[in-house]
Amino acid sequence: LTKMLDRGIDESGMSTKIVLGEAADLRWLYSNYNKSERGNQIDFFFDEKKELKHLDNTITGHSYFTTWPVDSLIGIRKKLKHKLNEYQGLDYWQSEFCILEK
Repeated sequence: LTKMLDRGIDESGMSTKIVLGEAADLRWLYSNYNKSERGNQIDFFFDEKKELKHLDNTITGHSYFTTWPVDSLIGIRKKLKHKLNEYQGLDYWQSEFCILEK
């Protein structure tokens, strides 16, 4: 869908940027955590950024089930920051915050 949207924007001559939809779990941004078909979203989209001319240098995610216990909250965000640092200028937007426990 993102590739099709990018192509359509390009063909129309618009300067619109695409901000990717939100990962429902922060761990899916940098790993295959329990869902290999949903994981490693940063690598999936930003390794191919050269093909996506209108992709904004931003990725978004929710905090669901990543806020408790506190050591998990901290560790997950450190791993996310490490992955973001692999891509120059890549920003992260926290699109929703909710304290959910398993």
